[in-house]
Amino acid sequence: MMRLYLFLLAFAFSNIGFAKTITVAVGMSLAPYVIKDTKSGLELETAIEALKSQGIKLVPEFVSMKRLRMMVKKKKVDGALTVLENIGLPLYFTDTYVTYQNFAITTKKDIKIDSVSDLTKGRILAFQDAKVYLGAKYKDFVSQNTKYKETPIQIRQNEYLYKDKIDIVIADKLIFMHNNQSIPMEVRRSKNLHFHEIFKPNHYVAGFIDEEVRNAFNRGLKQIKANGTYNKIKAKYSYDI
Repeated sequence: MMRLYLFLLAFAFSNIGFAKTITVAVGMSLAPYVIKDTKSGLELETAIEALKSQGIKLVPEFVSMKRLRMMVKKKKVDGALTVLENIGLPLYFTDTYVTYQNFAITTKKDIKIDSVSDLTKGRILAFQDAKVYLGAKYKDFVSQNTKYKETPIQIRQNEYLYKDKIDIVIADKLIFMHNNQSIPMEVRRSKNLHFHEIFKPNHYVAGFIDEEVRNAFNRGLKQIKANGTYNKIKAKYSYDI
C-alpha cells in the first residue's frame, strides 16, 4: 500500500505545472533533430518547449513511420511530429517548426555541382532512400551514375569523404555536421567543406488530433522564439566544422 502511495505521489509531482499531458508519435529519429536515447534534439526540444510554455507536457513515443500512421488513425496517440500537411492523416497541422535542408557536400573546389543534373558522374554516397525522398529528377540522374550508392549509416559519409573514398555526399547539412563531431579535429581541419545548395528545403509541421493543442503549439512556438528559448536550443546544435 505504501509503495502505491509513493508511486502516485511521485507521479503527481512529476506533472506539477502541467495542465495536460499528451503522447506524440515520433517517426523520424535523426540526430541532432531527434535523439531517441536522451529524448532531446533540435526538433524534439523545440516541440517540447513550445507546448511546455502553454502548460502541456509532451511525451514522445518513438515508432516507425508506418506505425505512426496507424496510431494516429486509431487515435492511440494525440499527435505526430515531422509530418507534411499532405500526409493524409486526420490532424490539425501547426506552423512550420523545423526545416531540413539537403546539400551535395564535397571537399574539392573543382567539382562543379549547380543542379541535380551534375550528379551523373563522381563517386556519390547518399543517405538511405534518397532516391525516394529527393524526387523523380534526382532519381533519374543518379540512376545514370554507376558509382552512386546509399547508406543507412550516415557517419560513413563523413568518414569516406575525408578519406577520399567518395567525391560527393548527399545529406542534410545539420546531420552531416553533427556526425562530423566524431571525426578527429585534425582530420576535419585538413580539408575544406563545400556545400552545394541544389535541393529545396523541407519544411515540416506537427499535427494534433485536438485543434486546441495545435493552437497552443503555435502560440508556444511564437513565445519561445520571442523569449530566447528557441535560440538557446538552436545554439546547442550549431557546429562550425
